[in-house]
Amino acid sequence: MLVSWSHFPWGIIQRIMPSLTYTLQFPKRFLVLPFIMILLALGMIMTYEQANNDQFFHREQWWRLLLVAVIIIGSLGLDFYSMNGRIYRYDQTAKSHNISNYHDSSLYYYFGKHHRNVKADIDSKHLGHLVNDFIKASPDYMPVKHQIKGFKQYNAFNPYLLDYHQYIGKNAVTHFKHKVWRNGSLSVIWHSKKAKWTQVPLVKYADTKVTLNGNKLKKVHTTNLGAIIVKAKTGKNRVTIQYQQNFTTRLMMVICILSWLIVLAYPLISKIVTKM
Repeated sequence: MLVSWSHFPWGIIQRIMPSLTYTLQFPKRFLVLPFIMILLALGMIMTYEQANNDQFFHREQWWRLLLVAVIIIGSLGLDFYSMNGRIYRYDQTAKSHNISNYHDSSLYYYFGKHHRNVKADIDSKHLGHLVNDFIKASPDYMPVKHQIKGFKQYNAFNPYLLDYHQYIGKNAVTHFKHKVWRNGSLSVIWHSKKAKWTQVPLVKYADTKVTLNGNKLKKVHTTNLGAIIVKAKTGKNRVTIQYQQNFTTRLMMVICILSWLIVLAYPLISKIVTKM
């Protein structure tokens, strides 16, 4: 519970161990363990009280009640403190006009292309206005060409800003039409006025098959965040990607399915063996 606390000195620890910057994503997820332990402890206390016919709160042990009260009040205080900060930030965003946290490493980018604000769009009958107010740039699982070590390198790389430029902003410059096919592949279609190198808003992973105008590309050029770059021809162009699972992945899936079948069939098999 202590290491999942928002005020835990993770910044100091990351300077000592830079590898934690890109291996430990959300320390608050450690809360799962103390939550389970608290429930187990509660059950143990109730079992003990029932077995010993005893009461947890005695008058001569008033400090226990005081300790529980302090913990409850302190927890509520931290919750209200956190909620107040979030409400303040949301309120500032909702009331302001044409705000853009363009240089902020936030998950959300807000670009006001009109005179309205978020608060007005919430009350508007046109629900599409509110949808268009926020654009999410999330590069958490994008393929990078080199390993990022340390917080300084991560800030210098600025993946959230790159994700916006390479995948979202490109749709504003060039009109890309997206199409999803039945076999799971994804295509982008656009018209080019002349033959030139074009960066398309598609991601290339290690096992991704890329075709340009029906021809499979043996060598695929990508940006530092995995965006595909192709040599477009004059006129209509289409880039299609399809992820192909390697043998190891397919083998692991087969083993997983067989393992679950064995686990589910074990009670039935054990009963049959017992009767025999």
